[in-house]
Amino acid sequence: MKLDNLKALEAFREIIRLGSATAAGRSLGLSQPAVSRLLGQFETELGFKLFHRSKGRLLPTSQALLLFDEVDLALQGVERVNVLAKDIRQTNAGQLRVVAPPSFAEGPLVKLVASFLNLHPNIHINVDSRTRPTVMNLVATRTADCGFGKLPLDHPGIRLRPLISSPTVCVLPPAHRLSAGKRPIGARDLAGEPLILVGHRGGDTRMRIDQAFRQAEVRQTVRLEAHNVGAACALAAEGVGIA
Repeated sequence: MKLDNLKALEAFREIIRLGSATAAGRSLGLSQPAVSRLLGQFETELGFKLFHRSKGRLLPTSQALLLFDEVDLALQGVERVNVLAKDIRQTNAGQLRVVAPPSFAEGPLVKLVASFLNLHPNIHINVDSRTRPTVMNLVATRTADCGFGKLPLDHPGIRLRPLISSPTVCVLPPAHRLSAGKRPIGARDLAGEPLILVGHRGGDTRMRIDQAFRQAEVRQTVRLEAHNVGAACALAAEGVGIA
């Protein structure tokens, strides 16, 4: 890719992030006219507008938002090459980029990374929290070296190795009536209880939860939906519902 094209991609990404050509220029060490010129060249090559101007800010078009993730991934790949080249020049052991969903990155991955660094102290590790589908895509495209996610994972570009297993649990305040029980909590126990459902509709986690309630012939009483485990647990601790 030509240097000007890379600069145009960087300018595009920074304008999306910061909202103006002036702020993007400061981030990239370029003047505002230089950023505007790069953006204009990029729009000409693409054949469509990327931004609307409103009250001094550049607002991305729907086409720009569709491009952003792929541009970001491409630039991360370039940045990774630069870091690797620097490591080779300095004869460092190298860099390892790891991706995982937030719940795993903030939980089991912490001890795994600490143990790995004890064995390989010269390795520089970059831990990135991403959604499960993005984790698969980053590993398959070799933007990341390895990723972690809940099985099943199905992608032709990745190899799988089971690492740990854990049960599905309910999270509820200590004073809740179900907290004192010794037996596992089932869907029938949750009939009429306000629920905090985790995950996106149609996602693997939600499909399993929905299936358990259907099999028990219990109607869910959904109080709210959370898209990550940490938020669901925090809400349950506040007594909002059962996660």
